[in-house]
This record gives sequence, structure tokens and C-alpha cells, in this order.
Amino acid sequence: MHNIATRVLEELHRYVVPDLGVHFVDRDREVEAMLNSLLKLGRDVDPTNSLIHVITGPWGCGKTELFRALTRSLSKIDEVIIVYLDLSEYSSESFYGYTIQDIKGLIEDLVKSIIGNRLALIFHLYKLARAIVERIKIKDKRLVLVFDEVTRSLEKYDVTVRDLVSSLSKKIYDIAWEFGCEVHPILLTSEQTAVTHFLRELGKNMLAYMIWNLSREVFNELLTRLSCPLDHDLVWRIAGGNPRCVLELRIRSWSLEDYVKVLIEKCRAVLERYAESEKVSKEQVLKELKVGISDIDELSWHKIWRYLLEDNMVIKVDERFVKLSTIPSEEPWIGRYNAFQIPAYYRVLGTIAERGSFNITAEDVLRSEMNTYILR
Repeated sequence: MHNIATRVLEELHRYVVPDLGVHFVDRDREVEAMLNSLLKLGRDVDPTNSLIHVITGPWGCGKTELFRALTRSLSKIDEVIIVYLDLSEYSSESFYGYTIQDIKGLIEDLVKSIIGNRLALIFHLYKLARAIVERIKIKDKRLVLVFDEVTRSLEKYDVTVRDLVSSLSKKIYDIAWEFGCEVHPILLTSEQTAVTHFLRELGKNMLAYMIWNLSREVFNELLTRLSCPLDHDLVWRIAGGNPRCVLELRIRSWSLEDYVKVLIEKCRAVLERYAESEKVSKEQVLKELKVGISDIDELSWHKIWRYLLEDNMVIKVDERFVKLSTIPSEEPWIGRYNAFQIPAYYRVLGTIAERGSFNITAEDVLRSEMNTYILR
């Protein structure tokens, strides 16, 4: 197992993240956990080890790039056959990522002749496995099927999470026993409303996992590689290790003020939607917000939580998840059960609550007493 992990990690760090133009930074802990706990590489293949894996984390924490890179790395390991399908993409090249060319071709043939739409592939797992078997030997191997942004398929075909899990739960064993392999569907999603439904299905041959933003040390390394001109501690207080935030900052020529303005508008929109939908006053919204900011774990007991969840501002971090990453335990925006996905939301909403007004500026956020620093 050690040699396999070393080979996979070496290959992983040769991967260049397209949007950022730098080699992959860290994620060693997450990869080792997946190789050891999810796939059990280095051990004998056993059909009973087949399992559904749902993996979530903050939007923009790097799940997609991690699994694109991992697909590229694992395709060089003999005992694994890995297929990556990005259900949010339309072009063939982006949809399949680094899935090997032979498999791309046979899946395209399957879609054109039988299935009709790539988004329907997740509902035809047996046909997908059968097509692979006809081209590639999978006996005594691990068949890993990564479905990125799985909610796209659920939305298009109006299939519930419960029905999907029930169907996959049976199919993975039918496939595993018939073809003498292990089957591991990995379902990636950042949609936290969908995650709440997946969590209700735990125990149906499925586990839920969480990948978090980059650690502070690794985040500093990323900022250094990108020649970020801002104070790294300042960026951490806004982004909390989230690579997507860094990309957004770089697109805006590292203007922290411009980026915070965008987040303020997003926060204001969700608060106004909540007030209008629930017919509550702004005063009530601000009261709930103040309670939630002072005790994040209390926030989920209020109606406003659902709206923040729908807009991917908050996230559950409780013990129902297998933690693939280490989640910081001493950050004010992360509680024991709930957290904000990035500290910027905590700081913007905290400033709104502190000032008692939806109408705040980026300067208000960056100079707020709760944030303990000034605009630089």
C-alpha cells in the first residue's frame, strides 16, 4: 500500500490546476485516506467491500480538481479502473476529464446507442459496467466511478436522492458479484440541500465524507506560488483556505475590497429573500443573525439556516461525516456541528448583525470590530 500511495501522490503533484496554472498543492492526507479507507488498496479484492461514497465540502474547496488529478494518477495503477464523469460539463473532453481514452470511447458509444444522454449514466450503472467489461478486464479489480456534481442528473430526471441511493445500493453488489470485482461509485456534490438528503440515507451501503479547505500552511504555499501581493493572514481571514476564493481574488487583480463587495451583495440577497419568503421583518432577520453569529451551532435551529444552506454559505460538519481533511477547531466561523463555508460569509453577516443594517460597505466589513483588523 505504501508504494501505491507514493506513486499516486508523486503523479498527483505533477498535475497542473488549469484555472490557477500551478502544480497541485498537498492533499496528501485526503488521498491517503481515500486509498486506504475508501478503496482499501493493497488488500485482496472482495465484492462485499463495494460501497457508495458521497463526498462533499465547501464550494470551491477543490473537490473537482482533486478527483481530476486523482483520476489521472489512479489510471496508472493496475488494480484500479477509474472513470470520471463531470455532470456539470457538456464538452466531451471536460466531461470525462482524465478517464482513459478506451473507456471514453465505449461510454460515448453506450450513450449514443442506448442511454441517450450522459446525465443518465448514473441511472444505468449495470449497462456502464457491462460495456467496460466487454472492453477491459475488471475481474479482481476495483471499479471506481466518480460522478461529479451528481445533483445535475437528479434535477434533470427528477429523481430523488432516496431513489438513487436505493438503486445504486443494489446494483453495486449485482455488478461486483457477477464480474468478480469491487464497485465504488463516488458521488461528489457541493449542494448542501442535497447533502442533507444523502445523510438521511446513511446505512444503505453508503458513507458520507467531507473534504475541507486547504490548511493554513498549505494555503500560504499556494498564495506564494501565485505571487499574491496581499498579506497572507488577511487573505486567510477572508478565504479560510478556499482555492476558489483565491481564483476570484486573482481575477479581480487581488482587490480584496472588490471581492468583498460581491459577497455583500450575495449575503444581502439571501437575507432579503428570507424576509420576503417567510414574511418576517428585517428586525427579526437581524435578531436571528446576531444569535447565529454568536453561536454558530445555534444557527441551524432558526429558519434562516435553510436559506443560508440553499445558497451554499453554511455547511454541516458533524460526526455523520468521515473527515478526510482536518477541519480547524479554533476558528470563530467553525462550530462543532455547523460552519460557514468560508470566513468571509461569517464576517459579512456578522458586520450586518453588528451594524443592524443590510446596507453595509466592503470597508465596513474590513474595518469591523468583530474582524480585528483594518483595510490595508
